[in-house]
Parts: sequence; structure tokens; C-alpha cells
Amino acid sequence: VVPVRSPGSAGPGYEDIIALGRASNATLQAAHPDDVKQIVYTSGTTGHAKGVIWTHNQARRTLANSEAAFGLKPGATFLIGTPVGHVSGLSYGIDNCFYLGTQTILMERWDADDAVKLIDSLGAQVMVGATPFLAGLLEAAERAGSTLPSLEVFFCGGAAVPPDLIRRANRVFRNCRTFRVFGSTECPMITQGCPEDPELSATTDGRIYDYEVKVVDDAGRIVAPGLDGEILARGPAMFMGYTDPVATAEAFDDEGFFRTGDIGRVTADGVLTVTGRKKDLIIRGGENLSPKEIEDALHTHPDIREVAITSMPHARLGEGVYAFIIPASERRPDQGALAEHLRSMGLAAQKWPERIEYVDDLPRTPSGKVQKHILRARIVEEFARQAGGQG
Repeated sequence: VVPVRSPGSAGPGYEDIIALGRASNATLQAAHPDDVKQIVYTSGTTGHAKGVIWTHNQARRTLANSEAAFGLKPGATFLIGTPVGHVSGLSYGIDNCFYLGTQTILMERWDADDAVKLIDSLGAQVMVGATPFLAGLLEAAERAGSTLPSLEVFFCGGAAVPPDLIRRANRVFRNCRTFRVFGSTECPMITQGCPEDPELSATTDGRIYDYEVKVVDDAGRIVAPGLDGEILARGPAMFMGYTDPVATAEAFDDEGFFRTGDIGRVTADGVLTVTGRKKDLIIRGGENLSPKEIEDALHTHPDIREVAITSMPHARLGEGVYAFIIPASERRPDQGALAEHLRSMGLAAQKWPERIEYVDDLPRTPSGKVQKHILRARIVEEFARQAGGQG
């Protein structure tokens, strides 16, 4: 353990390690491109984080794909608000400087108002981040009366992205292409967005790039284009494996495709749309409900800033629909008002939340993803407590 900015702590500090390195005469051996380069940890949205092993080649391939797909160039300036221990912060904030010659503005902690000032004062051109980063930046830019004219690209992924958020960003940011992308720590950037098409940028997660993707049903059979199933992927940017060999063995099918755990569909021309997480599906009376579909519909309500839909115990149907809502105003629409909104959006009654709870924030990972397993555990505990009280 090497303490950073910890004067007087036991053991060598960061500055001591730097001094030892500068005084060393050791000859360093060149690394092979397929040697292990780094271990990156997953976000831990469904439990404990896993150590993901990357080689030099795998790490480089992701960035080469983005460079080719949407025209990243040497000298481009990135603003990075995500932690550098996260796949996006590490790859685009650190590695890209060495691979492509980009520049990075690192924020010690995310603050949307500070981000607007940095972009405008330093001319940042590219940002990458999950939904809360884009939503926060958009609100801060509107407060500041800025259209962020230097910003050219914002690719948004890592969590469910409401289509209207992308549309709004593309209206407000004067020169920016804002679009959704899909990938994971294990398989970064399976898609590289559809930056050339504003509507596909908002309603899909983009075109598959440099990966083979198959969508399968619960029996592992490939489904027809346009139908939902679990998304599996393999390609040269895919990780080597986990630090836990047991987890590695469980992660791949017999053909070497990585099981992403995400549910989605792919069109015949290779455009992918994620519709939910396999572990997040709500099975209500034998019917699979997609939380993302309900979330996207509720995000269009003017009094809702953010919503997370999850399952709840249901005595007769097995599971029901529970909504955690961060309000956008002083108003708090009740269950009936939200049901009417969803009915007007064309959602059937079984998809309407049976309980709603207004909250100030949601449990998140450092990269901004909502930790739904924490919400589900809280609901189960509350239902058990109520049942005990009734007994």
C-alpha cells in the first residue's frame, strides 16, 4: 500500500516510490503486445466488482476503433469527469494520450458547473460518460447560458440513456454530436454509436463495430433480427478473462462469446438497441417486463428528473413494478397521474408502477450507474418488515 498525499503515514509514500524509480539503474524488458497490461474493475452494479484482465493489444484496439469510427484526432482535448479507475476514464483519459496523442483535463471530482467552465475556458472537444454526467452537464450549461461551442463529441453509455436526453443535448450543444454507445468493462465499445443520424443516436445504442454479436433466447438459440434476447459478443478488443478463473469459465459460451447479461435486439443491418439487464427483468405473472421501457416513458414526464424501475414482491403475481423517482420540480405526481401518463404513451396496465417512492438520489457506482441490486434488497427488507409487523 502506497499512501498518496498522506504526510507522516507509515510505510513509503508516493514521492518515495518516485524517487526510488528515478535512482534505479534496472534495465526494463520490453513488453509483448499480448502481455497483461492492466486489471480494470467492473462497476459492481449487481454485486462485487470483478477484476478484468486486459492486454496491451486489447486496450489499444478499443481506442483505435473510436478513432476510426468518429474521427478522433491527435491533439483533441478530452474532459474526463469519471474516475480514472473506470474503463472510460482510464481508456479515454489516460491511455489515449499515449496511443493517439490526445490531451486530457482531469476533474478530481465531478461538478457539472465546473465542467461547463472548464469546457468553455479550455476548449474541450470530447466527453464520455454515463447518463448522470450528460444530464448534469446539460442542466449546468443551460444555467450558465452556454451552448458549449467547443464540444464536438459526447458519447454516452454505461447506464440506461433516455432518448429525450440525447435529443435535448443535440439541440442545446451547438456543435456537438451526442449519441449512445454500448459496451462493458469486459467488452468495451461494442457499438460506436450512430453519430451521423440524430434519431438513431437517441433511440438506439449504435452500430456494431469490430465485434461479432449474437442475440440468443434462454435456451441459447439465436433469435431473428429485431427480436429481444441476451446479447453475446466476441472480438479483438474483448478482455482476456477475470482474475477469478471460475468467473471466467461462467462468462463465455462454447463458441467464446462473452455473455453481457444485457437484453436487446439487433437489426438486420447491425444497429443494436439495449432494452434491459437480464437480472433486472420483472417477471409479473409469467410475463417479462423491461424496466428500461417503463423508465424511458416516465423520463418524458416534465416533473421527473430520473427514475429507476425495479421489481417488488407480489403475493399473487410473483413480482410487481416499483418506481424510485427523483423529482424535477416541487410537484409529486401520484400513482394515478403516472399511470395516466404511461397509458397516453401506449404502455399496457401491467407495466404501470404499483408503488412509487420519491427520493433525493439513487445508490450509484462511481461511474454513475444505478445499483439496482441495492434498491431490490431494500424493497425486500421493507416488505419482510411489513409482513412481520402484520403478523
